[in-house]
Amino acid sequence: MSVSPISGLMFLCLRLAPARAQDPSGDKGLTTYAIAMHGQPALPADFSRLPYADPQATKGGHLALAYQGTFDSLNPYNLSAGSTAQGLIGNVFQSLMLRSLDEPFTLYGLIAQSIEIDDARSYVIFRLDPRRGFRTAHR
Repeated sequence: MSVSPISGLMFLCLRLAPARAQDPSGDKGLTTYAIAMHGQPALPADFSRLPYADPQATKGGHLALAYQGTFDSLNPYNLSAGSTAQGLIGNVFQSLMLRSLDEPFTLYGLIAQSIEIDDARSYVIFRLDPRRGFRTAHR
């Protein structure tokens, strides 16, 4: 059984929320733009690109992807359909944080503008970048 990223995040938020509510000290945690398991993030808060990305790379064009198999729905969270379009998650949806390929234990905010954590890492609060938003399909 696989767990969707949204379900995992919801579980994490719900599981960790009581830990923060029961904190008797009331101290506010560290608010930062990135989190690292060991040491500090290598990139500054205002980085514009990852070090291995070429800013002179050709932009635009057309990308065609093919996947073997079939699908019943373009909704990746539709469990009743039995299958979904492969590759849809990574190509359509954005995650809260981005992992740099040359820093395996560091996460930078992508949709999250800031991340608040305490020293024990018993909770996490994501603050969304106001330039980002949720778009819903109108029927």
